[in-house]
Amino acid sequence: MIQTKQETTTQLIRRDLIFGLYSGALLIMFLYNLFLFFSVRDKSYVFYVFYILFTWLSQISVQGFATKYFWSDNLWLHEHSVTIFSLIALISD
Repeated sequence: MIQTKQETTTQLIRRDLIFGLYSGALLIMFLYNLFLFFSVRDKSYVFYVFYILFTWLSQISVQGFATKYFWSDNLWLHEHSVTIFSLIALISD
């Protein structure tokens, strides 16, 4: 189906808004579990904090926001960030 420019723009804005809510939820979970780690000092929270952080980094890398906002001048990291962050998230799980 062919869309008008207005419909495409609306669809992209909606998609970015939903991803922003998802990203915000991941960051809140990251901060909450980091707080729990410092409160309880349980080692398992550290692994969960790293898992959430690197899952978030891999997701924003897939969507292209990481390159846009964090490492716009690093081409190597742009090409390999999804693989690197996904593997680190799997290791910390």
